[in-house]
Amino acid sequence: MNKILIVFFLLAFFVVSGKPQTYSSEDLQKTNAELNKLYQEKKYADALPLAVKAVEISEQVFGNNHLEIAKALRNLGRIQFFLKAQQSAEIVFEKALSIYKKLENLSQTDGADFAEMVEYLAFIKYQNQKLVDAESLFELALKWFEKTHGANSFKTANSLYVLGNLHYWKEMYKISAQYYKRLFEVVFNNSHNKDISLMMVYYRAKCSYRKAGMEDDFEVIKKQYEGLKQKPSENNAQSEAETKAENLGVINGRALLLQTPSYPSEARQARAGGTVRVEIVIDETGKVVCACAENKAHKALIKSTESAAYRSRFSPTLKDGKPVMVTGTVVYKFVL
Repeated sequence: MNKILIVFFLLAFFVVSGKPQTYSSEDLQKTNAELNKLYQEKKYADALPLAVKAVEISEQVFGNNHLEIAKALRNLGRIQFFLKAQQSAEIVFEKALSIYKKLENLSQTDGADFAEMVEYLAFIKYQNQKLVDAESLFELALKWFEKTHGANSFKTANSLYVLGNLHYWKEMYKISAQYYKRLFEVVFNNSHNKDISLMMVYYRAKCSYRKAGMEDDFEVIKKQYEGLKQKPSENNAQSEAETKAENLGVINGRALLLQTPSYPSEARQARAGGTVRVEIVIDETGKVVCACAENKAHKALIKSTESAAYRSRFSPTLKDGKPVMVTGTVVYKFVL
């Protein structure tokens, strides 16, 4: 019912009765002030009509390709994004992007807002499996976050994380390893964040370096990570707790759901079999967030076992009554 009312309101909003209303920049300031108040209160449905109005006013007052129009479109798209109207948000963000690209000398604040918008659009593309578009947009967001906040700012973390994943799944492990390395440094230096686990980043980096044949280069990251165990730091409370997480060893028997990997015909034809060990990281909910098979296994078996591991589920591990992230090994056997 609420969505129907919103649609009705928007249609009614654009029905012009008599002479079109004339707006001024003061009207835009007033509308934006009301809009920002509702946005901060997370009253997105109430803010939506005002966001539409702000776009109309900015287009009337400033004409085409003005920064104020791009900002109004960005605000509208952001509200649509939080209302889960992803298709509408994508269209609006793309319109804003086309204007931003024509502008020069964005201020630090406007550049940061632009980077955030690009990242929202990139996530929509990523969710819709438009991976080529998503990759280029995440790279653009990363560039602007670095420009406005610095290379080590936590603002860069989401883009680094997704870019690492994208290149990993494309089997471009050397590039993936570099993104994960940068992400590790960012998370390591922002240890009080609650959004991205240093432990997960460490093991994903470790896997990329292993698959890229760059184990020696990984030693720098390994020393930093293990140093937290040997030299506790008040500033690294979260990271220290993660590095002390328990390794559960072989955990096949502890699975709530242990998926059976397929036996690919490619591996059968090559008479590849035997035992494949997959190192995994299990988060606080029992979900596998990293799975990395030994390099010595056949390539097809590596893919099959990692896929099965990711689809498996485990009981959360409790420490002092609280769920914690842990590591372990799943062992699969292939009999010819």
